[in-house]
Parts: sequence; C-alpha cells; structure tokens
Amino acid sequence: MKKFLFLFLMGYFILPAQAKNLRADVERAAFRARIAQDAVAPRTPQKDLRPDEGTDSSREKAILSALKNEVLRPEKWETWGYFTREEQKIYSKQELVDQNAVRLIDHVYDSDCRLFGEMFGQSTAKASRPDYARETKNFKYIYMSDASSHETKTIPAEVIRVMRAVRRANPQARILLATEFAVQEDKDKLPFHFANSGKELPFKMIDYPQLVPVADQENIDVLGLDDKISPMKYTVKAGDTVIRFFLTDERVKRILTQYLPEEADNLLAYLQEDEEQRVSLEKDLAKMEKAIREYSKPIVAQALGRSTEELDTLLADTRATLARINEHEEKLLEYVHDSLRDFLLRSPWGTTQRNQQWARYIQAVSPFYDIVMVYVGNAHLAGIGVEPSLDALLAQKQIRFDFYTEEELPQHIKEAYEKAQQIQDRENGPIPNEDFREEVYEKIRSSYIGLDETVGSLTPGQPFFLKSSTLGMSQADRNEIGEICKQFSAPPPIPFVYFSVLLPEENP
Repeated sequence: MKKFLFLFLMGYFILPAQAKNLRADVERAAFRARIAQDAVAPRTPQKDLRPDEGTDSSREKAILSALKNEVLRPEKWETWGYFTREEQKIYSKQELVDQNAVRLIDHVYDSDCRLFGEMFGQSTAKASRPDYARETKNFKYIYMSDASSHETKTIPAEVIRVMRAVRRANPQARILLATEFAVQEDKDKLPFHFANSGKELPFKMIDYPQLVPVADQENIDVLGLDDKISPMKYTVKAGDTVIRFFLTDERVKRILTQYLPEEADNLLAYLQEDEEQRVSLEKDLAKMEKAIREYSKPIVAQALGRSTEELDTLLADTRATLARINEHEEKLLEYVHDSLRDFLLRSPWGTTQRNQQWARYIQAVSPFYDIVMVYVGNAHLAGIGVEPSLDALLAQKQIRFDFYTEEELPQHIKEAYEKAQQIQDRENGPIPNEDFREEVYEKIRSSYIGLDETVGSLTPGQPFFLKSSTLGMSQADRNEIGEICKQFSAPPPIPFVYFSVLLPEENP
C-alpha cells in the first residue's frame, strides 16, 4: 500500500522522478495476448459525430498526410555499441534529474509547508470507481495506463468503460484513441484506423483486440503508436532508430543466453552454421550462373564433368538447399529478434525513443480532434519511467487514470514478465535514485491518516480510487512553484487531475 500511495502522490509534480522502490514494466514481452472481456454490452454505432470543416474524405486525407510526415521520417542507423553508450548517458542524466527532484522537494518542505501541500494538489479517496463522464469533462487529453501489468482482462475492460463514458458525455466530439497496443508491422501502411471504415486494420492489435470493435461502435478513430519493423536481418528498431547487432557481440550473446538459457548456445551455433553454408552455396551458385551466361550451359557442364541434365539438377538442388537454409534461418532469427527487441524496448533508452516517436504521432493528428485518449503502459508516463515521459513531451493540461487490479495473471505470463525484468536489471541495474527524505515521505502520508485502514476494510470486489488535482491552485502559487523549479533545473508542473484506480478482478 505504501508503494501505491507514494506513486499516487509523487507521480505528477516532479515529472521525470521515479517513485521510491518502484520499477514499472517498460514494455510488454512478445508473448501471447490475452483476450479481455467487454465491460458493457455493445452499442449501436452513432452517426455523424465528427463535424469537420470539409468533407469526410478531405479531412481523412489531411489526417493521413499529417501522420505520414512523421511515420516516414528518415531512420537513424546505429550499432549495439551505440545503444550501450547512450544507455549510460541516460542513466547519468536520470541520476541528476532525480537528485534535483529530491532537492526541490526538500527545499519546499523546509521553507513553505503550505506551498508544499499545494504542490501535490487537493486530494480525495473513495471506495468506488470514478465518474468517468463527469471527471473527463473539459479535458482534451485523457491518459489511461496499465499500472499493474499488461495482459489482464480487468484493465482493458475498464478502458472500455472510459471510452463509452467519454462518448456519452461528448456525443458530437471528434475523438481519437492513441494506443501502444496497436502495432505497425507493414512499413507501407500508415497505422491509422478510421472508425467504421470497413477496411482491413493497418496495424496488429498485439494485446486487447476488443478495443477496435468498441472504438467502431463509439465512432472513435484509432492511432497505432508502436511498431515492429526491422528493415533488414540482424536489426532491431526503437522509435526512429535502427540498431544493428552481431551474434559475435559478447553482450548480445549474454542477453540471448538469459532469454533462452536452454536454447541460446545451440541456436547461435545453428545460425552460424546456416550463415556459413548459405554464403558458400550462394558463391557457388553465383559462379555457375555467371559462367553459364558467359560460356553457355553445355561448356560449363563439360568443364564440371557433368551432362547438361546433371548441371540442371545441381542448380535446382543448390537453389532448393538455399531456400531451406533461408527458411530455417528466418525461424531461428525470429527468436533472436523477439528477445533482443524485448530487451531493447524495455530499456530506458528504448522507452525514451518510443516516447519521442509517439509524441510526434499524436501531435501530428491532434489538431483534427476534440478529445485525444491515450492508452499505454504507465512506464511511459510521468513519475514512473524515464525522462522525457510521453505526457511531458505533449505538455498539455491532462487527466490521467492509472489502473491497478487485484487480478492474478497466469503463472507462465507472470514468470515471463519477471524474467524479462530480471534480465533488464542484471544488464542495466536500477536507474540511480536517491531515497527521499523520510520526514518528507511521512509528511506526505500524514494527509492520509487512516488510509491503510480504509483500504483494508474494503468489501471484496469493490473498486477504490485516490484522486489528486492541481487545477484549483492559484496562479500566484503556480508562478511561485514555477520559479522554484527553475532554480533546481526541474520542469514546471503541468495542470493535472490524477487518479490511481484499484480494480477488483473482472469476471469473465
């Protein structure tokens, strides 16, 4: 409960700071998606809910044109060594950011208790779920996150509740759902789905496929934020940067050995054998084909001591062997790619790359919408992951719902997430972070005397939320806090309403 409370309080004032002892999942592993349950009965799609300046066709073209400029940005190509160096820079930078955050909090606590309280906003706790329709009114940016884990049934069901509540409260609004769970796999398709278009999805719903049908029912367009594109073999992409890797790299081999401890050595050996045989056969085939073009098939056959029929058989067998080797190599490389991609995207560097890419996507299409709903893992949001967070990059007044659930994931999924995080911690270590002064922590908790008892006495199956808001802060206090932030090289706070919502397990 202390972790839950501290996350709630610290999450939004010091944007890049991490809560004490909290490490959220940076990304989902490439494991089987779980089909979540719809929380509310399907509704009939509404019509003409998105008024626009021109025709539907001209507006859609304008949206795709704006997005295309970001999706087709030139890629930056780097090596695995570059990734390692950049990772160390991020850790050093994060350490300084965290230290500045601690110093700022200590300073305000020591100098002005009233202002210290204002920093965290007015707070309430209640044993129910929030009134999503009322709470989201007058917000353009609505953030929702998997705070417990990915692959639950409960959290996407709650996201669906929010989607429908927002639509009911805004029947004429143009609404967009931007989510990391819609993943671009085809570089020639823009990751954007217009509601009720009837067209094949231009992205793959890696998790939570039920979100798109609900979006269609509620006339909500969907923007895919993430991508799983490798421009060529032995590459992994994070945001706009492509990282090339070599299986001879000691760190690459070490990471693969941890992901696939029983298979890694054999897998790497098989790949090396395949590559050596493939290179040899490709050279032999190229020589024979070149000789045939220059001297004719009968002369080449005679030089090899074969008949023309035997030469044809040799060529066909060589091509067939190459095809089998390439197929085998592709299957083995899939394991390698998925493991290294998972490691790269979970890293602070990978998270930062994706945040920057996602922010550009959202900014490109945001002018076309009245409401932008963003659904991601909470490691991409302020106070949880690394700086800069996605919402800090967008820097707009916002309301946020971090969803926690009592739901237990199947054991094999839990073990997969735990294993991936252990590898990340072993390779990179936790992001440096000073402990917050104990008296500051206790001062924060003092506003919530009896909270633990309240949570402990909740009726089983009852939702519960903590809410904090700085919207009631005076402009004078906002200006004063902004000046203090400058002194400590910390970003000023973004006006927010922030919910931590604890959910009972969703029944199938």
